[in-house]
Amino acid sequence: LDRSSAASDVYKRQDIGTGRILKSLIDAIEIKENNLVFTNRMTRINDDAKPHRQLLDAQNDRSKITHVEQVIYDFYADVVSDELSFNRMIEIIGKRYPLMGYLFFIKNRRRYTPISPTNFEKAFGLLNVTIKLSHKCSWQNYSEYNQILNCLLYTSPSPRDRTRYR
Repeated sequence: LDRSSAASDVYKRQDIGTGRILKSLIDAIEIKENNLVFTNRMTRINDDAKPHRQLLDAQNDRSKITHVEQVIYDFYADVVSDELSFNRMIEIIGKRYPLMGYLFFIKNRRRYTPISPTNFEKAFGLLNVTIKLSHKCSWQNYSEYNQILNCLLYTSPSPRDRTRYR
């Protein structure tokens, strides 16, 4: 999956059930040095520690392939709402915030942001912004997180705006 391509150009409805969509998504997750989802150290220690373990396991079960690829296709092709897709993906991969944030970031990097719950809670705390992210993986929580980031982005002075600091 190439973030610059429209998902409808990458994923084709006729590919649902073939394993192509699932493989493409796994390849996007396993990009070398992808620190938005997991570290190489973590996956070397324990293969089961991979946050996308359920996707890897689904590759070996034809019925799971079809179900997972339908959910992926529906999400990236905008067949269903992002909220419904979020909830459907939680049923497949569990409440794995960094992975969920990455999947949404791939879809629309202007609207969605990757998330590291512990790190962002600390950063928000320094800014006196209160939001609980750890163990709170839900559509409502993720939406609030993205709204906060969007607000901070558009209300913080730009380092390029030197006239404010003279």
